[in-house]
Amino acid sequence: MHVEYVEVMYLIKSLGEKHRTAALRKGKVRIGTINYYRQIEDAERADGEEGLGKVVWCGQHLSQENFNKIFSPFDGIEMINGWSIENKGCPILASYPNFNAFVYCYSAVENLGEIASTARGKGDSYFCVANPARFVSSVREKLTPIIRRAVQDRAAPEEREQILNTLEILDVNYRINYDDERKDRLVDEANIDDFNPMAFHPQDFFQKATSYSYEQEVRTVWLPIAKHPITGKDVPLSIPPEWKHRDIKADQSAFSADLIECPIDIETSTVKESGV
Repeated sequence: MHVEYVEVMYLIKSLGEKHRTAALRKGKVRIGTINYYRQIEDAERADGEEGLGKVVWCGQHLSQENFNKIFSPFDGIEMINGWSIENKGCPILASYPNFNAFVYCYSAVENLGEIASTARGKGDSYFCVANPARFVSSVREKLTPIIRRAVQDRAAPEEREQILNTLEILDVNYRINYDDERKDRLVDEANIDDFNPMAFHPQDFFQKATSYSYEQEVRTVWLPIAKHPITGKDVPLSIPPEWKHRDIKADQSAFSADLIECPIDIETSTVKESGV
């Protein structure tokens, strides 16, 4: 684990007055998910490319073997009977990976005047996250039993015990990188042998289009990991894809109605690309 110093004065959460009051008085906050923000009903705030990027075949000839390697993990379909596709470089896109995770978003501002411009569509109230480390750890504590129950209910019987015994919840905290370059993973004849459809790219969670740069966003993602029962490697786990959010009680002492003037130290867990 290392520390990334984000040289800003305030970490702000913009929201409606009702939710601000609940946070300041009782510590109640709503923790959303990647899939929720991809599908959010507010068109101005929705980001259809939220989360992991798509896989795109850009080669000339797509064999049955390569089709099943690339697309079956995402779309649940297989090519059979020796069929192939002569696409001659025309891109073939897989569906967005359905990997889901809990996420909380803030705005990093240097002065009071920047708050209104970062809050577009989120509400006309705000509070200051005065102690990010305390907030993040308290949320992790409350999310852990929720995620463990999901594993208990949904994991395959032969994997359940291994996952529960090795389950950890990492909190990954970074500034958003605003970039209009697509997050797609391009595959063709040159790299298909090394392509791993289950490789995980956590940096995708922290990239958004430049049209969202007004948000000045810092983001926390709570990422479950567990040891793979065969390889023993740490493998990221998705929370159920249909989950949209959870209302939890965090440590309210981490919040302040006033702006607290101090640099914000964001602890970040080092998560490398990984896969089964």
